[in-house]
Amino acid sequence: TQRFSDCIDHFIQASKGYQIERVVIPIGNDFFNSDRSHPYNSTTAGTPQEEDTRWQKTFRTGRQLIIENVQKLTQIAPVDIVIIPGNHDFEKTFFLGDSLEGWFFNNENVTVNNSPNPRKYYKYGKVLLGYTHGDKEKMNDLPLIMAQEVPSEWATTLYREFHLGHFHHK
Repeated sequence: TQRFSDCIDHFIQASKGYQIERVVIPIGNDFFNSDRSHPYNSTTAGTPQEEDTRWQKTFRTGRQLIIENVQKLTQIAPVDIVIIPGNHDFEKTFFLGDSLEGWFFNNENVTVNNSPNPRKYYKYGKVLLGYTHGDKEKMNDLPLIMAQEVPSEWATTLYREFHLGHFHHK
């Protein structure tokens, strides 16, 4: 939690002097290490994971971490949260997104995209960003998937890329 908060603080400090119009923050991609609690902590598919045995504490700590840092980010610009389910925490990430939707319900400076589609898209000017965990799709198929799933956004942008969380390298 400290490293995450320190990164957000660094971003806020580094953005001073710039006119930031919006902040997009993808949340998920195995943000939680596990999805299941019984009979042991495990991924969505059932692979055992070591973590705090109190899954309720893990969830609440993660939710509070996101809330506090999103509130900090709203000091510089409106924030768009994009929820990306991972293969470790598919259900728990949806519940986090649902909690964030409720928390920020009346906050016009925060939007939450928690649609059930595991692939999310974010258009900003001539840029189209795709977000997905990347464990279900072949990387080479992603450009065509993007063009088929959001054809009007594809047609009105010049720069398009996917951001993946499953592969823990660049």
